[in-house]
Amino acid sequence: MSFDISEMVAAVRRSAELMRAIARVAGEGEHELVVVLNAPGVLDAAECWFSGAVLDEENPDPKVARAASLLARTLAGGAAIALLRTTGRVGGTTVRAWVIRGLEAFPATAGQVFAAHCMGEGGEWGGPDPTVDHFLDAPALG
Repeated sequence: MSFDISEMVAAVRRSAELMRAIARVAGEGEHELVVVLNAPGVLDAAECWFSGAVLDEENPDPKVARAASLLARTLAGGAAIALLRTTGRVGGTTVRAWVIRGLEAFPATAGQVFAAHCMGEGGEWGGPDPTVDHFLDAPALG
């Protein structure tokens, strides 16, 4: 699949919008976002960290930009998982996730996030991470 420059610019803008929407949903606290892209011939991942509900766009973090680039690559096929882990200001850690296809976010349920989080790389059941207090239904990203 080939893209012209206007399609590429639109993909970058849309992935930036998705990253902003995830940050808004994340709210206050310290956040870790892991994006895993599984596309034809590609398995790639990026991890980034941010604080609060707004991304710093004046001084963009290269790791945040890399996560956004993996989201943009879903336009060429495949899907990405965006897993958000938040530690709140008063303690407590929550996890929620979205499946991204064609730069469209599909919220995962708390049960889906729990099952994915507890499954080991080899498919074995590992149990929940003891540092996670709650698995949450992910909201729609607007």
